[in-house]
Amino acid sequence: MLCGEKGPTSTGTMAKVVTQAQLDALCAALDFDRGHADRVSALGEELFARTRHLHGLTKTARPLIRLVATLHSHDGAAGPHAPPLARPDGTLRRAFPRLSPTERGVAMRALERVAGGDGASEATARFHAPHFEPGGDEGRQLAQRVAAIVRIAEALDQSRTQDTDIVAVVDDGEGVDLLVAGGPAAGNAVAAMAGAELWNQLMPRPIRSVRVHEGRAPRAGLIEPACSVAEAARRILLQQLEQFMARAYGLCYGHDIEYVHELRVALRRARSAMRVFHEALNGEREALQAEMRWFASELGAVRDLDVFLGFLTGYRADAPRGHKPFLRRLVASIRGRRRRHYRTLLDVFQAERYQQFIDRVHPMLQAPVGAKGSLFAGTEAGDVAACEQAPRLLRDQLKKVARYDRRLHLLTPEAQHRLRIECKRLRYAAEFLADIYPGRLIGVIEPTTRLQDDLGEVHDADVYRERIVEYCWHRAKTGIGAGDRDALHALLGHLRRQRECHLKRAASTWKAFTRRDAVERLVEVIKSPRTR
Repeated sequence: MLCGEKGPTSTGTMAKVVTQAQLDALCAALDFDRGHADRVSALGEELFARTRHLHGLTKTARPLIRLVATLHSHDGAAGPHAPPLARPDGTLRRAFPRLSPTERGVAMRALERVAGGDGASEATARFHAPHFEPGGDEGRQLAQRVAAIVRIAEALDQSRTQDTDIVAVVDDGEGVDLLVAGGPAAGNAVAAMAGAELWNQLMPRPIRSVRVHEGRAPRAGLIEPACSVAEAARRILLQQLEQFMARAYGLCYGHDIEYVHELRVALRRARSAMRVFHEALNGEREALQAEMRWFASELGAVRDLDVFLGFLTGYRADAPRGHKPFLRRLVASIRGRRRRHYRTLLDVFQAERYQQFIDRVHPMLQAPVGAKGSLFAGTEAGDVAACEQAPRLLRDQLKKVARYDRRLHLLTPEAQHRLRIECKRLRYAAEFLADIYPGRLIGVIEPTTRLQDDLGEVHDADVYRERIVEYCWHRAKTGIGAGDRDALHALLGHLRRQRECHLKRAASTWKAFTRRDAVERLVEVIKSPRTR
């Protein structure tokens, strides 16, 4: 069986099986340097958050980072720099009984990589087509990436003084610079640079330096007001494409359905960026968008079924006993469909078409604006400063949203879905340009996020109803008993109530967002970006 065919699990699996209470109990039971363990965990999570476009891990890996950081910090012998915990497998089984054998294997392999060896024999090419291996080794890449983060975090507290902080992570598209401060930061910085070796083998961008920073932290952000629209678009698209590329290996790790989700979101955001900044792109844009749309559709087929399964399994848990046989068969049917789509998705990412896409697009985004082979040939529109173009770009998308009727309940389901798409595009445009409106676009991002979520639930309820009815239509050939009819009516009733609830919430958000004074305030904010 291909790895990844085991079926999806909850997106929060690791968060449930590795809790902070369990980590606290483990620290209390064994001889841990608790201060160091907590510090390494905190530094690891901060590095995870600041480099999410590079490390290729999903949010479900955060508890794994805490677990590996804590176990690695175990003294186990006299002295402050003792070796990591001996026999971790038994400790993991006792302390975290809900960890699966595969998850224990990932944690143990990550511990080995943190403890010693450069991992070169196991490092793989960064962006080649992912190699999906049959058997039980699907956690190899995941373990290495966790270890790469924990190694750097552990080195940043090599002094065991718990007072060196990450001030900033600067990524200029060629290399990553970690700026640190506090305590014996110079010595810890040297150790962290040495500890970055595994990171530099695995990630799309090397850590170029770890250095002490004095004074105010530099302004965080991907784009600057004075950079051209083309340069802003290049950086945004490069970040989204690398988020996509860095997570492709995770399709092999079938226990975490978040890889499919994050791959799809990265492509969606990349396509949205190409739409927002289309004037700065050259003639390759349409062909690349077509390729992205195709990959996104393949990912979407699996992701939609993952979300549907999450809804059904949650509903089934609280359903009456007499309804469970019907729900069990429905879930089994959807899981079978999901397995078939997932096999197709694995084939897509193993095919030459994926590799050709990566080999073509990544160099185009790495090339400077105007250079030969760049996606940004250098146009008059692209040469304008981002701060000058941002108001028009945001205003154009705001107009597309505002043209819909304020009375949301009067819109057809199709129009409600189109409104959701336009809200999503406005949200993405605001997030792309947020660096030149520091803290000021929250009035766009928060309500459009809520609208996107609630209208998404409304649309999902409609799609789920169609799928359930289709399933029952096929089942009708063999007969549907009274118990199944009761279960079906209860499920459809639940969907109807859920749809009404989310539509009501969306209508409230929409009415407040489109109020005349609210729109006027947004327009005033949009007029005044940061200029330096």
